[in-house]
Amino acid sequence: MAMSHVQPMLLLLASLFFLPVLHGAIDFEYCAKNGNDYGNVTRIEVSPSIGFSENPYITINLFCSASKNIFPGTLVYVTYRSGDFIGFLRTYNLCDVTACNTESVIGSWHQL
Repeated sequence: MAMSHVQPMLLLLASLFFLPVLHGAIDFEYCAKNGNDYGNVTRIEVSPSIGFSENPYITINLFCSASKNIFPGTLVYVTYRSGDFIGFLRTYNLCDVTACNTESVIGSWHQL
């Protein structure tokens, strides 16, 4: 029985299309499992890439949109998960990691 070369070629092309997206994918979920009522996270970037690195520091860029006003002094909790273990990394005051106007609320979106 002769096999068509079209199907394996389509599978190869489809996998090449999705591999760049999956390469930088971060397994992200909300702590409450259903999002937050103040906004949504749209993207997370971690630098350097996840894995072994000589540099003990990482940079986390969080891209989100706010559906409610976020007031100065709001705290951001950074945790990580490895299997069933959840570890706490650090707490940040939002005004310490992004531009913050202390006399008004923070607008519709921010990058940490």
